[in-house]
Order: sequence, then structure tokens, then C-alpha cells
Amino acid sequence: MKDLLEHHGCDLMKGALGLTASVLSVLTSFQENVEHVARVASLTGGFVVTVLTGISIVRGWKKKP
Repeated sequence: MKDLLEHHGCDLMKGALGLTASVLSVLTSFQENVEHVARVASLTGGFVVTVLTGISIVRGWKKKP
């Protein structure tokens, strides 16, 4: 029984290590995708604010006598 546990314990350890590595790689990949979306959203938001500010400035110039 002891030999069986020691032999399969090594296999269990390898399996657990492989599973942990796979889960970490999926989480890391997901994190990179989230960061990419956040960067693109931030860039888009900044562009929208820039355009709206430019429109506001131009409208302000047109209203002045």
C-alpha cells in the first residue's frame, strides 16, 4: 500500500502542477485581454473628450462678436 501511494503520489503531484500551470496561463491570458480592452477604452474616451472640447471651443469662437 505504501509503495502504491508513493508511486501514485508522484503522479498526483505532477498532475496538480500541470493543472496549476494551465490555470495560471489562462488567468494571465485573460488579464492581458482585460488590460488591452481597458487601454483601448481609455484611448477612445480620451479621443471623444478631445473632439468634444474642440467642438466647444469652435462654437465659442463663432458666438463671440
